[in-house]
Amino acid sequence: MRLIITGPLRQAEPCERLAAVDVYWPAFDATGTQKSSERSHYILWLGEDEQPRVRVALTRTR
Repeated sequence: MRLIITGPLRQAEPCERLAAVDVYWPAFDATGTQKSSERSHYILWLGEDEQPRVRVALTRTR
């Protein structure tokens, strides 16, 4: 299994403990050829223990 790290496409921080992030996730076969992809939207909340928590996760389609 190969792990590909991707960064956020767009990030907004409406308040100090809340963030909205759009992420692009490519999927590759064993030869490294991209076969598919998806875009996801996450809303994250920074908990009292300073750990981010996913509050909402949406897969976006065209």
